[in-house]
Amino acid sequence: MKPEARLRASDGQDRHAAAPAKRLFGNSMRPRANYESDYASMVGGGVAPHITATMTHSRIAETASAALVVETIRDEDGLRALEPEWIALENEACNTLPFRTAAWTLAWWKHLRRQCPAVRDHLSLRALRTADGKLVGVAPLMITERPGRGFMRTRCLQFIGTDPNVTELRGGLWAPDHEHACLQALKAAVTGEASEWDWMIWNGIPADGAAETLNGGVRWNAYTRYYTLRLEGDWPTFKARLRRNVKESLRKCYNSLKRAGLDHALEVVTNREEMKDALHGFFRLHAERASVPGSIRHPNTFASPDARAFLVDVCERLSERGQARVFRLRVGGSVVATRVAFVMGGTLYLYYSGYDREFGKYSVMTTLVSEVIQRAFREGLDSMNLSTGHDVSKTRWGPRECLECDGVMVSPRPLGHFAYAAYHFLETTMLQQHVRERIMRLLARNGGASCIAGAGMY
Repeated sequence: MKPEARLRASDGQDRHAAAPAKRLFGNSMRPRANYESDYASMVGGGVAPHITATMTHSRIAETASAALVVETIRDEDGLRALEPEWIALENEACNTLPFRTAAWTLAWWKHLRRQCPAVRDHLSLRALRTADGKLVGVAPLMITERPGRGFMRTRCLQFIGTDPNVTELRGGLWAPDHEHACLQALKAAVTGEASEWDWMIWNGIPADGAAETLNGGVRWNAYTRYYTLRLEGDWPTFKARLRRNVKESLRKCYNSLKRAGLDHALEVVTNREEMKDALHGFFRLHAERASVPGSIRHPNTFASPDARAFLVDVCERLSERGQARVFRLRVGGSVVATRVAFVMGGTLYLYYSGYDREFGKYSVMTTLVSEVIQRAFREGLDSMNLSTGHDVSKTRWGPRECLECDGVMVSPRPLGHFAYAAYHFLETTMLQQHVRERIMRLLARNGGASCIAGAGMY
């Protein structure tokens, strides 16, 4: 069945957003927040051969008149060597997502890949080139083995970013006008190497026709929403279009500080030298936000040392290109709210945030976002990405909703079918979250605390 065009909600109201997806993809289609992408059952799967080659090539015919060359990069040296071309592709594609950059993948592989008895990640990135050698696509893939050793291993080919939502939008990067060709070539290439994996997870496929390219053999079972704002005109014009209750909320935010005799100011940290200190402040306020009770739970995404080290690393890498920012709202001289953001392709991507719970009564996070939007207008940016997840902090601004699809492709090998069938059965019918965690902890008991943390359900 043909995927529907990307869903949009100009007024920020998307109560029925999931309904079209369910009609098109079936009842198994669900938000990615509830989708455990790569948990492997403890049965089935063959033993993957030890990978020694650095790079392999396969020529894939797209049409009668054109072809793409697909390279497989399996080590960090090859990954670093690809970085200059990858950065050039980011610029050509006007990439707006930090998760699709070379910096993100390099930092992720350094800090967040998993190597322990319970789970092991092996780099299996695909670089797609034209016949004359030009890079037109990058699929940052890896093979995840669960357990990490033994004859019962299962192998999942998936996009880098299997973490507790540190990587919000996983997927590949394609040159303009090459998206469909790259997806076709990638699918043909990995199918030709199906002896290396039992099933593959596809991520980040826009539901605007691109998913149609992969329909054969791919079962679409999850989707991710994210929200974008077009920055047309200026702040007064934008503000005038907001709903009355949102304008009233903004007025109360600013007036509450004024009545308390508190001044406020927006700071923007962009320099690499200042980035680490700004991020340490962010980690503190982000953890404090996570401790605030309420109906909406905000987990501490950067509770682990590895996650914190990753964010510092990737922000320092991107700050060298002027693409990383930490916004800070000072009230009465103290930083009371902060948000990490990225600027690329004319778009400001709003990442995670945090605030001082003592200032929650002043709605300082709403004030901070308001100040950030005003600054984006002054800088002449084209748009803002409010990130993933459906909540009023995003929809109040009247954004457009976009939809990306995730799917599963099972290896044509009999062992692949058996491994995935066993995994899917246990995932959906038998093993509850706490049971899975106990199994993975038993497997990881000799791997240390970091191994146990890496053996989660993602």
